[in-house]
Amino acid sequence: MDVVNKLFINKIPKISFTSSKQNELSDSSSKVAESQQEHFKSDSEGISLAELINRTSLSMQQTKKAQGSEPVKIFTTMTAQHILVKEEQEAIKLKQEIDVCKTPEDKAAKFAELAKKYSNCPSGKEGGSLGEFCKGQMVPAFENAAANLEIGSISEPVKTEFGWHLIKVNERK
Repeated sequence: MDVVNKLFINKIPKISFTSSKQNELSDSSSKVAESQQEHFKSDSEGISLAELINRTSLSMQQTKKAQGSEPVKIFTTMTAQHILVKEEQEAIKLKQEIDVCKTPEDKAAKFAELAKKYSNCPSGKEGGSLGEFCKGQMVPAFENAAANLEIGSISEPVKTEFGWHLIKVNERK
């Protein structure tokens, strides 16, 4: 059940009226609805409801894309490693240590070494390996960052409810 449903469940009063009360309520509701429609028309400067919904939807999509919350690369499964730390500054420092390495192989080795040494996740013992996971298994911020990475590259620090991650994608299917 989503948050919206949780907020509204059992919040609608159950009222029973006699038929004359129902008619009064119906007439009253119609007047309120007409009033709201007039107010809406003046606020929306003559834009139809469908057009307003369409514009709002497009605006929301553009905002999500601008924030990088939608993955650019589509995948079904992925294998990745990560380093999880509590503070952003620590993640930045670890990223800088990895970036000093010249070759992709050296970067991969350094990433695994730092994961073993600093990661707060049990996967750190395995060089940060998360193994293979499916779309939808990781929290959205992590999944979207991983989906947007080139294979073998290391992400900038990514914030989730668990802390700050550095992510390295090894394979995407």
